[in-house]
Amino acid sequence: MNDQPKDRRSVDEAVGADHEAVSGTVAGRDGGPQDEQDMAAADGLTASKETGEAYDEMLERGARQKGEGRTP
Repeated sequence: MNDQPKDRRSVDEAVGADHEAVSGTVAGRDGGPQDEQDMAAADGLTASKETGEAYDEMLERGARQKGEGRTP
């Protein structure tokens, strides 16, 4: 028995969607417009020492994680 689809439309559509995602033609992929006032308001913001330490810990955990979808 052949498990290949006889109707390739869905396969071709998936290939096209992948190409659009990689080529950057997906709407909103660039993150959208930047508001200059919002960017200026964010300048100089800082996080607490505890937040910085937690962020560093999460980066390390992510760097050591192996396998797709793995949970601690």
